Amino acid sequence: MAASPRIEAPRSSSGNGSRAITGKRGRRLSALDAAFLYFERPNQLLHVACVGEIEGTLSFPRLVDTIRDRLCGQLPRYRERPIRATLELDRPAWEPDPTFDVRRHVHHVALPAPGGDTELRELLDSLLMAPLDARHPLWEVHLIDGLATGSSVLFCKMHHCMI
Repeated sequence: MAASPRIEAPRSSSGNGSRAITGKRGRRLSALDAAFLYFERPNQLLHVACVGEIEGTLSFPRLVDTIRDRLCGQLPRYRERPIRATLELDRPAWEPDPTFDVRRHVHHVALPAPGGDTELRELLDSLLMAPLDARHPLWEVHLIDGLATGSSVLFCKMHHCMI
């Protein structure tokens, strides 16, 4: 008697090796990714960020278009939000944000004068301390201009459950 073929559930997009489960709302978060949502508190935000300095300036409209077309257009997760299960009896599921607008996630900020390291650190601190809005996809990008050096800074922040 021939062995029946082995059927496996698809892997989670988080890359942590856990199985992805599809429910009524969509793909369920892995147990680890769900834990990042559950463990978050107002004084314990579980997002990560990166900062990159760019020589010269960037066109904000072009940045918005590029993010919309290349990031959000190619990776559905950047248009989805995690929705918690009723009574939290199951893991949250990814669901498309019905009101998704890339401009809600991409911001243009001018650094206050004189545009030095102190002003940049203060702005980055305030951006990093702000929670992400759980009603929408859990990421944001800030283009920061006004540095004394004439360069621009890109500040990118996303919730750990998206990684």
